[in-house]
Order: sequence, then C-alpha cells, then structure tokens
Amino acid sequence: MTPERKQKLQDVFDANPKLDELYVCEDDQAFATNHSARNHATTIAGTARLNEGQEPVVVTRTELTVVAKTTPAPPKTGGEPEELTPAQLAQQQAKALVAKVEAAATVEEVDALIAGITWKSVLKAAEANKAELIAAAELAAANEGTS
Repeated sequence: MTPERKQKLQDVFDANPKLDELYVCEDDQAFATNHSARNHATTIAGTARLNEGQEPVVVTRTELTVVAKTTPAPPKTGGEPEELTPAQLAQQQAKALVAKVEAAATVEEVDALIAGITWKSVLKAAEANKAELIAAAELAAANEGTS
C-alpha cells in the first residue's frame, strides 16, 4: 500500500473515530460498511457480480502505521475555548436562531428566518411567536374598530 493511500485511509479514520475498519474498493473509495462498498464496486465494475480482485478490501485501523502529518497540538491551557462537537455546534446555532425568531416583529420576518429550517425547537418557537404576532394584530384591528 502506498504512503499516499495509507495517509488517505488514516485521514478517514481520524475523521471517524468510531470506525475500526474500512472497506476499500479498487478505486480507493473507502466505505464504513461492506454493503456500501460492494454496491460501489459493482457500479465501477459495471456488472452485477464481482470477480476476484474486485471485492472490497477490509482495512483495520490497527493495520495503518502512518506518522501524523503535523505535530500534535499542545494541550489547552484553560483560557482557550474547547472545540465543539457537530451536535454542540448545531445546538448553539439552533439557540441563536430561536432567539432571532422570538425577537422577530412580523410574521413575514419569522417566515424568512425559518425558511428551509427543520430543527423542531426552532419551528416550535416560530409557531409560538407567529401565534402571538397574529393575536396582537387581531387585537389591534379590533381595538381600531371600536374607537
């Protein structure tokens, strides 16, 4: 295995710490499952059945002995912010968007903020704010009619 291929596979393992093995096709595409790798292998082979040599190769994390490309980062000293996991980052983004939705002054502004959003907490806040805005508009209209 070439050093470049080892490094590429090591990068995949580094990006996916829960993986212990990869299934690698002859075009060097790596997959987490044998099923996905076999599907890809049949696509590149152009046949429904794989011949010997076309089967994905299993590579385990322990088989790779690649020296790190860069020196490891020094330990954090307490004054530096911790890196966020993708879930923590998404949660922060959702909270920030909820705050914007709750501060919106019109239904149109709320709709613009939530366009394409699927986070339930954001959508729930948007519906609550829209209901308040509609109720306030209806009350204002009723008050104008009685004065």
